[in-house]
Amino acid sequence: MPETSSLKEEIDQLRSEGDKAYEVGQWEAALSKYKAMTALTITLNLKSVMAEGYRKCGHIERMRGNFRAAEKMFQKALAISTSDGDMPGITDTLKGLSTLFFRKGEYGQAMRYGQEALSNARTLKDPGLLGGILIDVGNIYCVTGRYDEGMRSYDEALNILPQKEFLHIGRTLNNIGETHKRFKRYKEAIDYLEKAIALGLDKGDPINRAWSLFCAAECYARLGDPDKACLYLDDAEPLLKEAADEVGLQELYKVRGLALKFKGDVAGAKALFVQSIKLGKKLMLPAETASTYVELGTLLKEQNDKEGARGSFAQAQALYQGVRLQKELDEAIYQLDQLSK
Repeated sequence: MPETSSLKEEIDQLRSEGDKAYEVGQWEAALSKYKAMTALTITLNLKSVMAEGYRKCGHIERMRGNFRAAEKMFQKALAISTSDGDMPGITDTLKGLSTLFFRKGEYGQAMRYGQEALSNARTLKDPGLLGGILIDVGNIYCVTGRYDEGMRSYDEALNILPQKEFLHIGRTLNNIGETHKRFKRYKEAIDYLEKAIALGLDKGDPINRAWSLFCAAECYARLGDPDKACLYLDDAEPLLKEAADEVGLQELYKVRGLALKFKGDVAGAKALFVQSIKLGKKLMLPAETASTYVELGTLLKEQNDKEGARGSFAQAQALYQGVRLQKELDEAIYQLDQLSK
């Protein structure tokens, strides 16, 4: 059997290789390295590193849309870190669980985990960890309509994150841009999104770059430049496919459908909206799927297909009710009422 010191060196190497793959969006490769790392920690009974391995696997499974696998990994990590009294490990795992439940549309549970993680992080004096949690909590505030609190969380994150935390900085810039987009402040959104795109290109961060590209694409499309939107989507799509980021692709298909609609390609737009909806259902993304139903319903309404539009808005209404997003639910109900007149 190899010497313990040799196995520890192998663990360090696997972690380093996994982290490098993770930073450039090569999630399959990263997951393979992290699983191998975790297997070695089990052999050596290195509890804190074992929990770290489970957390890292959980983060990747979450981003790939494998929510059950992600929760299993996070719960294993939490049990180990709790038994070991590892407060940084507990906090990072709570962060992971918060982001997982956010993606599932279970915002109350996401906030409970997020606030507990935030409380812990403020005592640990780790700006990278604290900044990441502030972003996650800001996301929950914004999606549930508490935009002022969300923007304060994003601003605090930007103020404390060290420059080396470019992944978190890119996320924050993207999310501020996304929030401006929600309020139809498209030019303000583009200012932040272009910064995120440039940072992603400079630092070799393809995932934040891709997400900012398709978010900016929607802004350009709504500002009357669907051709530029399509160019941005063309840049983003291969990055998402290389990373097997189906969550990002689900949103990209919706935005490309929107751009095609503005270009007058109704059939192409409809096909992409349907593709986005199918992927959203597969990945169990209720809020995102509902948003695409709204776009499809709007398209069908503009084509005077009232029955099809009514069906799409009703689907959106049901999904928004399930995740209790009142602002979006009210809009879906309003659209249904308009069709009845």
